[in-house]
Amino acid sequence: MASTFIKLPPEAGGGGGGAVDSFNARTGNVVSQAGDYSATLITNSPSGNIGATTVQGAINELDSEKQATITASNNQYIYQNNSGVIEGVPGLFRDLTTGGMNLNLPIEPNNGSAGIGINTTQVDFEPLVNSPNESYNFHNNQVNVDPNNSGLQIGTAARLITFINNSLNHVNTSDIGEIAFIQNYFNVGNGTDPISIRGFAYSYGFGDINPNVTINGPIQGYGFQPVIDSGAIIDASVYANPFYDFATVNEPIGFYTSFSASPTLSEINNNANYTGLNLNPTVTTFTGNASFTGIGIAGNLGTFGTGSVTGINISPTVTSVTNATGLTINMSNVTGTNVKAMEITGDVSINGALSFTGALSIGELTAYHSENIVDGGGTPTSLHSLISAPIVPDNATIANADTIGVNTASLMQFGSNSTVTTNLVGIAALGLPAVVMTETGSSVDLVTGATFAISLDMTSTGGTIDQVSLCRSVAVPNGITTVTNLIGYEFTLPFGDPGTNTWAFYSDVDVPSYYAGSILVGPNDTPTNNSVGIELSGTTKALLLTRVTTTERNALTAVNGMLIYNTTNHKLEVYANGAWDPLH
Repeated sequence: MASTFIKLPPEAGGGGGGAVDSFNARTGNVVSQAGDYSATLITNSPSGNIGATTVQGAINELDSEKQATITASNNQYIYQNNSGVIEGVPGLFRDLTTGGMNLNLPIEPNNGSAGIGINTTQVDFEPLVNSPNESYNFHNNQVNVDPNNSGLQIGTAARLITFINNSLNHVNTSDIGEIAFIQNYFNVGNGTDPISIRGFAYSYGFGDINPNVTINGPIQGYGFQPVIDSGAIIDASVYANPFYDFATVNEPIGFYTSFSASPTLSEINNNANYTGLNLNPTVTTFTGNASFTGIGIAGNLGTFGTGSVTGINISPTVTSVTNATGLTINMSNVTGTNVKAMEITGDVSINGALSFTGALSIGELTAYHSENIVDGGGTPTSLHSLISAPIVPDNATIANADTIGVNTASLMQFGSNSTVTTNLVGIAALGLPAVVMTETGSSVDLVTGATFAISLDMTSTGGTIDQVSLCRSVAVPNGITTVTNLIGYEFTLPFGDPGTNTWAFYSDVDVPSYYAGSILVGPNDTPTNNSVGIELSGTTKALLLTRVTTTERNALTAVNGMLIYNTTNHKLEVYANGAWDPLH
């Protein structure tokens, strides 16, 4: 088939001289020529060499097998059809404003075949030799702005350039099919012969903004912003995926990230904010069983080796900050009958401090931790849990087994034939250690290791409490375990006495103290017999009675059996049968 090449003039309407390239269809030579023309027709002829001339001149020079007239409009591109007739390319004109091509092609479907290409490019790559460095660009657009460095403004009040502008207008009555503005598809490999491919990318966006450039408009990467009017109808089966990753990879792969955002920002302006992922939808109504999930993490992950699963990982590196919160949930603007800030099914491990500024309600809580008692080498072991279970295995012998439980309940288990010895706190079900550090010149009036306080609310309007026990110790026997010494309260000083004045028991309240059993004072800890109420033992301490004058004695509400030392007559006196009698 004969080939025809068209060279358009540099400006509309022809005129003006200049170099014009012509082409020799047989030899492939390019011939430069100058002249006045309105359009240049370059075609192969029997001689094979046609110079630049006007369209009409070219027709006159053609041999008799070419037609003498061309069916085309002004500024329309022409071609030679399969019958050798030169005619205008349908709908393809020269744009008189820009000098480029303008395609204005009416399409009149008449039950035609599917897949009609308006502008179709088909290229067959058939390498003659290995070509590893070959790289081809389809529809490569390159625009150089202000190549002469004029410094004049270009499009500053609008958009400078749009490389690909897709616009479809259908405001009439015809039903239409799917609209796909940009569709990428590839098919690589025949499934049999091994080949390699150096990756693939659907869409790239690269660019450089150089120094002294001021950006005064938005910076946008990918935007999805269709407006579907309320009068439109969306079928119930329709779903929307503005961005999705539904890849199917049937071979092992390295790191796979469905979405990655790793911007490098030098600074965020004052009162501004960086948001890695912003979900801020406005949904007017949820119908029936419809629900809302802000971030959904699910999937079938199969079997893991030594790896782990992390649903959400928050691990920033911050040099300096006043307030930092890894996860913030605010449900104060939610009105409903069952509103929860968080619902967790499974164990929760917290390695840092846990702080509550609001109420904490626990319907059902299981926090059980068991651990074998070990030799702490003189340092007590701590078990931290709501319920802890210190365990001694069967036949174990453990020294320095001091253990402190920081919990609400402790379930101690001592195995068969086990022997446990301690030297400090023993096996303490509940230990509340307080460490006090004082610096030079510091002063504090009161420090308590533990305080038990019951407040009778001032807003109470009545009621009766039969007994209030600020501190109570209860031991429940099982009829099997033998306890050699049961002590309700023990005060010891294993590291020496740090106090200037030390009391084992001290009460500054002038109220009676009640003891149902015996009181024994001295180095011996066993009363002589059950008939003794108060006993002093030892050889270094004696009984000292109340010392009062006769006047003070007479002011007492005396009862028979009362014993005093009278400092007026220096006699021991006893109140017997309604009178004070000296004992010597």
